[in-house]
Amino acid sequence: MAFGYIDGVKDYQDFEINYFQDEDGIFTAEVPAIRGCVAWGKTLAEAYRNVVDAIESCLEARAKIGSGSAASLVTPV
Repeated sequence: MAFGYIDGVKDYQDFEINYFQDEDGIFTAEVPAIRGCVAWGKTLAEAYRNVVDAIESCLEARAKIGSGSAASLVTPV
């Protein structure tokens, strides 16, 4: 997919989210399509809520940066 794909995304539900649990039981949620978009939680539900906030924050930051520099925030899939 090209960077233009992200321009058409309306909300967090359009992103793939990968979950991992460490040896201490903490859940990590990672969004592969948005470089650096990661969140944590003590439960899977908390990690999900936190990653939704992280996606919205990443997309908001991308919009503020503008389309020229924003390519560095998004990894082609």
